[in-house]
Amino acid sequence: MALLRTVPRVLAVLVFVVHACPARAGVLNVPGEYATIQQAIDAADDGDLIVVAPGTYSGPGNVELNSLGRDLTIRSQDGPDSCILDAQHLGRHFVFETGETSDFLIDGFTMRNGSAWESESAVGEGGAVLCDNGSSPLFRNCRFVRNEAFAGGAVIATSSSHPRFENCTFGHNRATWGGALGVVDFSSPSLHHCSFKNNSARIGGAIVGWFGWYFSDDSGPDIDQCEFAGNHALDTVTMPSAGGALYLFRSYPYVSRCIFRGNRAEGAGGALHGHKSNPLLVSCLFVDNEAVWAGACYNDPFSVPAIVNCTIVNNRAKLAAGGLWSTHLGATIANCVLWGNHASTGDGDQMWGSSFIFNSVVEGGWPDGWEISQENPQFLDPKAGDFRVSRRSPCVNLGFMYYVPDDAELDLAGNARVVCDAIDAGSFEVQLARCGE
Repeated sequence: MALLRTVPRVLAVLVFVVHACPARAGVLNVPGEYATIQQAIDAADDGDLIVVAPGTYSGPGNVELNSLGRDLTIRSQDGPDSCILDAQHLGRHFVFETGETSDFLIDGFTMRNGSAWESESAVGEGGAVLCDNGSSPLFRNCRFVRNEAFAGGAVIATSSSHPRFENCTFGHNRATWGGALGVVDFSSPSLHHCSFKNNSARIGGAIVGWFGWYFSDDSGPDIDQCEFAGNHALDTVTMPSAGGALYLFRSYPYVSRCIFRGNRAEGAGGALHGHKSNPLLVSCLFVDNEAVWAGACYNDPFSVPAIVNCTIVNNRAKLAAGGLWSTHLGATIANCVLWGNHASTGDGDQMWGSSFIFNSVVEGGWPDGWEISQENPQFLDPKAGDFRVSRRSPCVNLGFMYYVPDDAELDLAGNARVVCDAIDAGSFEVQLARCGE
């Protein structure tokens, strides 16, 4: 009888243990178990992993993929070279509109030929990916190629969405606004180790921010260690272009350790155009960008950018401001190098307008500021694109640490920013084997 009385207690304990232990995440295989990616999503539970075998995936069930509000990992088996999502201009690749978090991971895909020109939801936004209603998925090791939309040729982040992109590339995407990425309505995407090459738009050849990065959470750079090259803002009959790489309107991104090379605007701002925006640019290199006005950066009324430890060199303007254009409130420029920029009219080779410059090297000098050197910065090999400076450069120890953000511990090359309790001007820090060399 004692044994029989014990059985219900044992069963109760077993039931408790079964319910207390979380279920192990499942693995769903495409196309081995499920013919399409959407079929696998439909069958998945929170925390599951969907593995997609090498191949090209197109047609119904492989476009306009919807997460259904679940937290999943969708990963290619062998990376983006061999796993391609081809939307064939029939729609987007992914739609996120139910508040997904970074627990939704997409890893290792090439997404090409997405289109939102005639999409039923969020018309014209996000050729490859739509992030809406606070959706914030994580993309890692992905390539976005030849996608198109009215805004955000590859991706749109809207309505307080905060997607994150790590080690992703954006190439040959096009739009009217934001050739690769559109950031609107208080959204704040994070971009780390990404490249934007040969994207085009009328406004913002690579990225447009429209009320983007509006509320800073002081969690570090929004755009970090990214490269912008060969992006193009195109003029049209009805709309002049602006911002070969970035166009910002009421946007406040923190841009750190990025390279802007060979971008072009047929209007203003070969690399960046800011309107009523206050970006923070730290340890960036602007080289060989071109525009009609402001070969590197154009900041129009009520923009107050802060530009710290940047090298701005060999940019060109067809009219005025070979390097920087800043009016009214002006820019604050500290620990920078402006050299070799050229305006064809001779009106402000290095800068035009009103700015305050501190502890910097400026070819030809500048009237507003202090600790400004006009000596040659002594780049190591500028013809080969090496804009580090020699130990005898006037840049060495010229900088002032007060202007440097607390989290800016590294220079553009990944070396220590502060050496022997001193800081240089420019995006690269001279590294010494020992102090006093």
